[in-house]
Amino acid sequence: MMIFFSGPDCSGKDTVMHEVAHLSEYRYYMSPRSPICNIVYDVIFDRNIDSFESNMKTIGGLLSLEAYFVLVVADIEVLVNRAISRGEQHVISEKDFEKHLRIYNDVFEMVSNTYIQYADRFIVIDNSGDLGKTAKTLKENLCL
Repeated sequence: MMIFFSGPDCSGKDTVMHEVAHLSEYRYYMSPRSPICNIVYDVIFDRNIDSFESNMKTIGGLLSLEAYFVLVVADIEVLVNRAISRGEQHVISEKDFEKHLRIYNDVFEMVSNTYIQYADRFIVIDNSGDLGKTAKTLKENLCL
């Protein structure tokens, strides 16, 4: 099983990924980025790159290999506070986070609707609160 994490900066992708890896005794391949992120970044940065079809084909191929895609989200206030505490200057405004979160949600929904036969392989999880609870919930959702 492969698990790919996506989400805006400061949503806790790496942290959730590492906690789920620990809880599942490191039995699964996990990555904090996926082709979904490529599509999102193309939209955020208004790139005119013809990589959409390639990314979608890659996602389809990964799904056929039992991949799961997890969108990690958090409340805007939580994202801003995390960015400030980390000293991240590139996205610290609520407006930036709202835009990025909206784009992630839209792209994730579009991809999951395209591959509707794999609907159970697309999971959205809120990481605004307790990391332990978030990771345990995700572990249960993934049936690990």
